[in-house]
Amino acid sequence: MLFAPLPLLLLAVVFHGVEVVTSAPDLFNQGVLFSVLFQAYPTTLLGYWFWNKMIMKYTVSGVAPMTLLVPVFGILGGYWFYDEVIGIYQVIAAVLILAGLFVGQMSSSQFLSSKKKLKTT
Repeated sequence: MLFAPLPLLLLAVVFHGVEVVTSAPDLFNQGVLFSVLFQAYPTTLLGYWFWNKMIMKYTVSGVAPMTLLVPVFGILGGYWFYDEVIGIYQVIAAVLILAGLFVGQMSSSQFLSSKKKLKTT
């Protein structure tokens, strides 16, 4: 994406000062390289491939709520790859997201099954 880096760079300078940009090359290490490559290739390419396969098989309204899983996997990825601590608010947020998805998927499947019953009668 060509648009995102400029506003993000501007926001970094506004909130953290110019030092955050000038010290960036000194902080570059193997962890940073892994993160960049992981975001560029498997996350983007495989993510879009899976997304397109799901859109071809299911309706957009059935697939779109699954994007709510992104923060949950982001929290888990930070824990697994970077030894970040998962706080109680993150656990509560993840549980609420999963519960919301569960309720949404159950209600939509019940709605679709009742709609099919109406068509057959």
